[in-house]
Amino acid sequence: MTAVVRPGKGPVAWDAGDAPGAARLVAEHRPALVVHAAAKSKPDPCEEDPAGTRAVNVAGTEALAAAAARAGARFVFFSSDLVHDGRAAPYDDGARPAPLSEYGRQKVDAEAAVLAAGGDPVVLRLALCYGFAPPGALPTFNDRMRADLAAGRRVRVFTDQRRTAIWAEDAAELVARLAARPGLPDGRRLLNLCGPESPTRAELAEAFCAAFGFNPALLDRVEAAVAPAKAPRPLDVSLIGVRLHAWTGFVPSAVREAMARLALRA
Repeated sequence: MTAVVRPGKGPVAWDAGDAPGAARLVAEHRPALVVHAAAKSKPDPCEEDPAGTRAVNVAGTEALAAAAARAGARFVFFSSDLVHDGRAAPYDDGARPAPLSEYGRQKVDAEAAVLAAGGDPVVLRLALCYGFAPPGALPTFNDRMRADLAAGRRVRVFTDQRRTAIWAEDAAELVARLAARPGLPDGRRLLNLCGPESPTRAELAEAFCAAFGFNPALLDRVEAAVAPAKAPRPLDVSLIGVRLHAWTGFVPSAVREAMARLALRA
């Protein structure tokens, strides 16, 4: 289930794989803006159950985009940097996708469905987000890392897997500014949503340790090949996000600055 927030009215529940339900939801509430961030976003389950996850990631997205177009609502869809294969980083807005995994293929198909639905769609290829989960939500990798490091447990981090990570609050700020402003940067409907630098997973973890006072000696720095996964992961899907940063007038924080701010709020 996905919580759908109505400003001033609280949330309602929608099953993101319920395509007919998407049409009913939009018809009932007549939103001016739909931001679709719900997904089966873990690559391994997508590899194991392509049909089940595709019902959410593609069919549900297509139905919601079509309903938004009929209602005259702007539709903002979160895609992923994992539509790229990592062989030609950094990637500009609209770079041709070449996904390695089923999850990446689903996101490519969802992008196409959103843009074909008509209306006023915007596709945002989102980089790795970091931060803590709100109450009641599934834990993030930062939640798990904090729990492990606080307990003195070792944490494996990759030295060769690089993404243009962005603090979740900064990503939300960029989306809010995009939604509040008419038009599109350079008329583009497909944009990168990312931070200003491309740390490795190890560098991201080191910044986390520095901000929270954890011992970085607990980090086991290894190459991604030592921990093969069911879904193949590209090593470098760094994005170029300057177009959206400039158009909104907001540049996300560098990793160490954002981690310090995160620690102050924890």
